[in-house]
Amino acid sequence: MWPMGLLLFNSSLAVGAIFSLKSSTARNNSDKLQILNLRDKVNRIGSKKQSDLATTKAFVGTCTDMCPEKEHYDREEKRRLHNYEVLQGTEGTGNPQVNHTLAVKEYSRSSADQEEPLPYELRTLPTLTLTMTYLLSQIADQGEDGKWGDWFDFLWNRTRGIRKEITQQQFCSTESTALLEKCVRFHIFCAERLCEEDMHSFDDKINNENMTKCLQTLKENYCDLEKKQVFCPNEAEMRCYMVLMNLNQGDILRETQQLRPEVRKTTFINYALQVYAALNSNNYVRFFRLVRQGSFLCACITHRYFTQVRKKALQILLKAYRKGIQLPLDELVRTLGFDDQNEAAQFCQFFGLTTDESCVTLDKAMFIEPEENWCPRRSALIEQKRTTSIGEAINGEPLPALSLPQPENSFDASGKFVGQILVKDSDFADSSRKEATSAPLVADHAPLPTPVLPTPQPVSPRKAKVTFSPEEVKEEARSLFWDVIDSMCLDIGQEVKREVVEPLMEASVSVYGSITTEVVAEFVSTLADSVTTLQKQQKAEREAQARNRVSAHVTSDILREVLDEETLRSAQDEYREVQAELKRQRIERCSSEISEAILNSSVLDMTLSLSEEFYQKDVVERLEQLKDYEQCVKINRTGRFFRIWKAQHAARVKFKRSMLDFPSSSAMLDPTEQIETLLPDTRAEDIEDDGFYVNQTTKLSVESPIEFLKRLEAEEKALTAHEIYRNLCQQKAWRPLDLGSLVGGQLMKQNKAISKKDPHLCALFWKLVISLPDPDYIQSETQGRSLRQLTKWLKAKFHRGASHSTNLSSLQNELLSLYSVPVSVNSLCGSLGVCVRLLEGNITIGDVAGTLLGTSALLFVLPPPISEDPEWLIWEEENRRLEELLRRKPCSSALPLVVVCPVPANERVEEHFVRRCLNIDDLILGGLISDMSLCVLPYGDEDLPEGIDVANPEISEKLSDGVRWLSQHSLGDLGLRSRHLRPLVEDLLQEHFYSRVLYNLKQRKLKGYLHQDPNTIISLYNAVVSHLTQVLTSPKLFDNSWPASEFTHSKKHDLPPLYWNSDTHLEALHGLLYDLRLPWYSKEERSDWSAVCADVWAYVQKIVQNFEPSQCLDLTSKIRVLLHRAQKDFEDVCDLRTGVSQCQPSYINMPWTDLIMACVDFKISGVDFTDPYSETAMEEMVVGYNKADLADFEYPQEWRHFENDKDREGTISLEETFQKAAASQCSRRRNQRETEDKSSKVKPKVKSVILDPLPKSVHDATRASSRLSTAIEEEKLKSRNFEKYLQNLVNDSNPNETHIPDISGLPPWSVFEAEEDAEEISRSFYKDSVFGPEDSVWRYGRYELDRTQGYELDRTLGLDRTMGQPRVSDKVIQLEEDLRTQRRASDVYELQLQRWIQEGEEGL
Repeated sequence: MWPMGLLLFNSSLAVGAIFSLKSSTARNNSDKLQILNLRDKVNRIGSKKQSDLATTKAFVGTCTDMCPEKEHYDREEKRRLHNYEVLQGTEGTGNPQVNHTLAVKEYSRSSADQEEPLPYELRTLPTLTLTMTYLLSQIADQGEDGKWGDWFDFLWNRTRGIRKEITQQQFCSTESTALLEKCVRFHIFCAERLCEEDMHSFDDKINNENMTKCLQTLKENYCDLEKKQVFCPNEAEMRCYMVLMNLNQGDILRETQQLRPEVRKTTFINYALQVYAALNSNNYVRFFRLVRQGSFLCACITHRYFTQVRKKALQILLKAYRKGIQLPLDELVRTLGFDDQNEAAQFCQFFGLTTDESCVTLDKAMFIEPEENWCPRRSALIEQKRTTSIGEAINGEPLPALSLPQPENSFDASGKFVGQILVKDSDFADSSRKEATSAPLVADHAPLPTPVLPTPQPVSPRKAKVTFSPEEVKEEARSLFWDVIDSMCLDIGQEVKREVVEPLMEASVSVYGSITTEVVAEFVSTLADSVTTLQKQQKAEREAQARNRVSAHVTSDILREVLDEETLRSAQDEYREVQAELKRQRIERCSSEISEAILNSSVLDMTLSLSEEFYQKDVVERLEQLKDYEQCVKINRTGRFFRIWKAQHAARVKFKRSMLDFPSSSAMLDPTEQIETLLPDTRAEDIEDDGFYVNQTTKLSVESPIEFLKRLEAEEKALTAHEIYRNLCQQKAWRPLDLGSLVGGQLMKQNKAISKKDPHLCALFWKLVISLPDPDYIQSETQGRSLRQLTKWLKAKFHRGASHSTNLSSLQNELLSLYSVPVSVNSLCGSLGVCVRLLEGNITIGDVAGTLLGTSALLFVLPPPISEDPEWLIWEEENRRLEELLRRKPCSSALPLVVVCPVPANERVEEHFVRRCLNIDDLILGGLISDMSLCVLPYGDEDLPEGIDVANPEISEKLSDGVRWLSQHSLGDLGLRSRHLRPLVEDLLQEHFYSRVLYNLKQRKLKGYLHQDPNTIISLYNAVVSHLTQVLTSPKLFDNSWPASEFTHSKKHDLPPLYWNSDTHLEALHGLLYDLRLPWYSKEERSDWSAVCADVWAYVQKIVQNFEPSQCLDLTSKIRVLLHRAQKDFEDVCDLRTGVSQCQPSYINMPWTDLIMACVDFKISGVDFTDPYSETAMEEMVVGYNKADLADFEYPQEWRHFENDKDREGTISLEETFQKAAASQCSRRRNQRETEDKSSKVKPKVKSVILDPLPKSVHDATRASSRLSTAIEEEKLKSRNFEKYLQNLVNDSNPNETHIPDISGLPPWSVFEAEEDAEEISRSFYKDSVFGPEDSVWRYGRYELDRTQGYELDRTLGLDRTMGQPRVSDKVIQLEEDLRTQRRASDVYELQLQRWIQEGEEGL
């Protein structure tokens, strides 16, 4: 409650503030803001807060401006104005001013300490509609490239503010629903148009969340309006958007069927259902046809499904077409709605398919599942459907004419406050009167200033009809009631004062006078002495303070003088040092400049002299060379002319000879004769195979024209086939390797045995690192061109899919592939995650975190060409590069290494030579690599400018063999697993703790023994937790190179974070697991149950001491119920077994298993398993561990199993505890009775000393009632025994052989009144009772033995065989009569007891 002084201050201050507000004047905007803040405080003090939720009413706004007046000045003062709200001309200045007409209210997040809004701070519904119209007509079309972030932030913030005020004022009408519909259209439009913006400008997740909230609010409004029989015209459109938002949820059809028929049968719902059917039936052609047919906003909302449909379409096409079919990209653009061929090609390449200029090659084996999601892009198919402005598209109809009203102003032209004040002076009158009456209660407070109020002028009376509201009538009646009550209380108080207070006061005055005289005299003398002493002390203190002040003043003066002298001396020294340093610097600067000038002049002179000498020498040598060149040119030209003349002369001689020898008409001779005539020297035996040799090197063929044409055609076909073969080899050479088939099969075979035991391992990961030489060390252009060609070829062979993560790649560290492919070997199926990373030169691996983490194999490329020259410097550099690369990787697992060695065609490099140059044997001994293989690539001659003929199929085959070798020599399963910490702890406890403890408890129950000792159970639990701690924080985990960092970044696999084996993470994990341990129980076996309960609560207190009280309620309630139930069950079963009631359990009867398990459950549920090093600091901790180490658990020596008889030695059975408890209870009762008897005898002697308010009859009745209660309990026990015996007789299969026990020896009242020890009680009980020890049904030991064993009465019960054997029916009748008699006696005893109790109460 507020202090009375503060309430009085608030009321008085509020009254004064009202008058000060009416006369206040503002000079600037800051003053206006302060005045408006004061007005708000006064209005809030005078207004009544709604504290009762049942009668709370919605807020009602009265603001008619788009932004409340106070917010104008507040945001201008705090520089929180948006560009759209700034007054024109003040945008670039340091103090932008608000445009009161265009300012829109900003959204403010609700909080617990936020005040309730005042009416003039909430806009009316027409004002909200006007605000939305302004946003859509003036702001919505101002978005442009580079400014979409500010545009979206402004519109989203202002529309969110409109939605908040609709909720605050609980608007539910067609107008408010229309505003929410426009908010939905705004978010739908932004989802498509801004999908390519960065996260800082537009977050698609937040946009979808707000759209879902708007749709949910619309759904509720439609339902409320439907109850009022009010329907919105755009309900069908919004319902369509609701369906399109949830196409992947099957429950959306059921919701659609529940719509009213007028909405369900509209074209909007029909369109949404068609899209739903197309999407769920994987009909991608129909899906994009519907996108083209739908409206603009429907197409925008279906844009979120484009990637899903296109990916499914590619999978369908891969299944439909055979391998190697080339599908035109134009077909994909037409059917899948791509903008152009470039976008279609990029989409196909993202999923691993190869494309050329206009086609995509369909190969199912090439399809991959990238670890990253495809980044959505804007679609021209959708944006071309918008034929109106953005504002009209969001509005859903043409925008109305906009007319902004003049904003309200609470100040006139001179700055005087003329605004409205909601409260009046009379609102504080009642509170002021009440506070004035209670003012003496707070007299210790300082008096508050009373504001001077102006004298009100008299008001002329006017006659008017007075009407009163029911509230005013109630208020007046309430005041009358209080007046009557006050008068009655006053009369009663005066009467009490006359009759009681005044006589007492008169008697007290006389006593007070006598006492006062004595006390005051003594007090005054004492006080005078103390005052005198105090004055002397104060005088001494004042003198000491004066001396201290004087000494302090003198000391300060002396200290100031000393400091001034020291400061002056230090300043002079520092000044001299600075001057010396400046002089030294000037000398050095001058000397350096002079020396530089001298050096330049000397170098210039030497250069001039040397240049003249070189010029003279160069000119002379150049002239001599020119003369030599001129002579060579002349000789060359002469020789060329001579060769031309010689050729012309030989041609003419040959022509003359042919003219003389060749006939001018058709030959009349056969070919043989013609040949002999042409070549008379040629012998006939030289003609063979349709030709002959003209000379030793030239052969002349003789064939027909047809054969000649056939030969030409065959040669053309051969050339064409060879060209096709070369093209195929070229395509195959540049086609990416299918790592899934090369690597996946071998890895699945290595993990086959383990994968059968653990299906979770079917997800395999393989990471290859390719290391290229540093191009800066390449000396010649030819080698550089060859290295670039080799690098380009390797990138093409290992590049599949696409990666958009800039944080995983850099200039010298490129991520070539990151995807997953399905792998199957025989009946074992799984998935293979492939990662290929390319490193160039000696880069700093630390620049990209986790570059080599999780590496499975290494492909090391040497620069071309390689020669067997051990003195070659390149070997030393490559050896250094290999060692640095391997030593930067965690060395837990050695890597297989393939060395790619480009070697000239005429040379040869042996593997042992490469091993020796790269120190492979030392690396193997150091555990860095496991083995090495050499992949030799032939380096071409001068006719091949690229150096390496990558089109040669043998080159690609060698590379495939190298990759296959790497997979064969990659290490298999390392035994590392990852799981969330909580389920891992729960599963391990279930396996090694819960199951063992419960099984042990079951065995003990079957044998009739009690629970295990608490420390034994605690030792087992702590052993499990310690084992888990050792496994999860083992030092062996530090150097594990697992998992691959690229797969952890994608967050699609259940892998631990990169820091899972770091020191900080393991330290935090060790501390968390250490908190799970249970403290040891202080083992003190007590027989008193209350002491046992106190020990249990003390132990529970040690467990919960580090937890919040709210977290401990569940555990304390469980322990309380457990203790109560243990005591109650023990009393009941002990009463049933021994016939003794109110037996108290002891330490060994405590259900320790249930207690320890409750504590364990509390520990696990109370510990925070979140990962503090995660991105959000709210994710559950994921840990890595070695599976073999986790399974290697040894149970502690303290844990005792019931597997042999030795463990049962010295163990107390349940039945023995009943006997001890019964004996203890009987002894306690006997002692109590003896004490009562002794006290009854001794009581008369001490009667004069003891003040007992109760009469003797009450004590007698109490003792008699206790004896009767004991007798009644014993009679009830005997009745139950007879009923049990009767039931046994009735259920006996052979009544003639049934023996009736001798019950005549039973005592008349209780079997425990005789002084017998525990052994005699047990023997008498088993002799006289009809129960056997096997019939206990206690919850701590349930015996399920054969019932007939308990009814062999002749052996177990020791019956009297000398008795006759009467008929069963007669005995039953006799037993029934006895039972009725005993019950009547019990009723009489109970009635007599009640009567005695009533008499005792009346006596009191």
